Order: sequence, then structure tokens, then C-alpha cells
Amino acid sequence: MPVDDIAFEIEHADWPPVDGWPTVIIVLNGADLLCGVGGMGMDPDELVAKLRRPDAERDATVRRCGCGEVGCRSLQVRVTRSDDTVSWHCWTGSLESPDQLPEFCFDSSQYARAINDLSDRVAELPAEP
Repeated sequence: MPVDDIAFEIEHADWPPVDGWPTVIIVLNGADLLCGVGGMGMDPDELVAKLRRPDAERDATVRRCGCGEVGCRSLQVRVTRSDDTVSWHCWTGSLESPDQLPEFCFDSSQYARAINDLSDRVAELPAEP
């Protein structure tokens, strides 16, 4: 199976009621994975916690409704770990996507580095007022 490249960017929402909230953009193979899907990125702390879990398989919410509530509308992916790889597959949720998203497979070391990098940047974010 081909190996994909993952990275994370932090941006700040610029619309009410979530103006200024930090959100995560998922970058796969150099492009914003969820551009055009709607909603907004996850809270960086929440996403790091979900993606760092060592479970062999679990679902993780990777995009939420534009109102900021995860339970309102969201997009989930099943994360499956093996010794050498991490795969994202079985996309579900209520955000609009032009096509069913494909499976992505990551080298487990590169995946861990990307999450650690995101975690380091989250630690540098200013505290919420």
C-alpha cells in the first residue's frame, strides 16, 4: 500500500461565534485534506489527544460544524494502528464531502512526528482568556 504524508497546520477561525478560536487543518500529501468539506477544524488539544491514543483501532473526529460544536455536525475517521503503519479509513459523519474520502496509510514514525510537532505548537498557543 502506498504511504501518505501527513502534517497539521493551526489557523484561527475568523467568523462569529468562534472568531479567534485555533483550529487544525489536516494536510495530506501537501494539500488541505478537507478543503471544501465545510465545517471547521478541530480544537488542537482535542485532536492531539484523540490521535495520540495508543488503541489499535478507534474513531476520531477530525472536523466539526462551523458553529464549533462537535456534536452538531462532524466528520469522523477510523484510525487503525499496526507496528509500522497508521491508516485512516471508514469516513463517517454529516459534513458534506464531494466524494467518499479514500483510505490513507501513514508510516507510523512520520505520523508520530507530525502529531508531536502539532503538540509542540499547541503548547506555544496563548492561554484562552
